[in-house]
Amino acid sequence: MNVVRSWMSRLFDLSPSMIIVAVMGSLLAAFTLIIYGFLRVLYVIWELVSERDLSDKQEGHLSIEFIELIDVFLIGVILLIVALGLYQLFVDEKTTLPSWLRIRTLDELKHRLIGVICVVLGVNFLSNVSEWSGGTDILYLGIAIGIVLLALVFLLKAVDDSIQEEVHLLREEREERELAKAPEKPAGDRAAS
Repeated sequence: MNVVRSWMSRLFDLSPSMIIVAVMGSLLAAFTLIIYGFLRVLYVIWELVSERDLSDKQEGHLSIEFIELIDVFLIGVILLIVALGLYQLFVDEKTTLPSWLRIRTLDELKHRLIGVICVVLGVNFLSNVSEWSGGTDILYLGIAIGIVLLALVFLLKAVDDSIQEEVHLLREEREERELAKAPEKPAGDRAAS
């Protein structure tokens, strides 16, 4: 039994290192996608300038290219949020980040991720609509994405309720600590007030 406890203790000691590996992997993937997206933007612009084609067909092609690139950037942002969130939650909670990027609980991280995933799904659908050539396939895709979005909205609501409950409990806890710290008024002072 002591051997099992010893191994478990060692595994738990390694867990922060595993989180750092996950953070590094997410950061590397995020930076790769963001740099790739930037290079693709430059390439699309270079193609436009070198071809000197300002037709309506080229306009449609550009729209599709840039919508797909937005998708690449958004996935990069998701990975960046995951990396920062995991780092804040498990490695260093005192990291200085803008308030809109601070993550205090796993539920907050889920909340942010679900929001960005909804946007990615919308952009993906828009990209498919812009390439649509007719038929009912777009209807099925729209229904499928709609069902996923509906499920994510319900999940977002559940996570939001969980966050609100946690905030409420933290406020109650803080108020109790403040009351415990406040000096007790003598009986004569209470009667005077």
